[in-house]
Amino acid sequence: MDYEDMESFIEQLERRRRKPTFDQLHDRQTYFVRKNLIREIDKLSQKYNRGFKTAFINHAIAKLLREEFGIDV
Repeated sequence: MDYEDMESFIEQLERRRRKPTFDQLHDRQTYFVRKNLIREIDKLSQKYNRGFKTAFINHAIAKLLREEFGIDV
């Protein structure tokens, strides 16, 4: 491996290290959610990949904060 390859290898490692982990970006919270809403989200999630529920809920909350409260997140 020459110097240029080693340098790019180290740059890739540093980029990975700087990328925040899932746990650094998210906190676990517990809420009561109506059963009919859970049922519909569960049905939708069967059509999509892992992580759909988290993405869906985060999108819905962000949209509501933006549109109803004027909070840009």
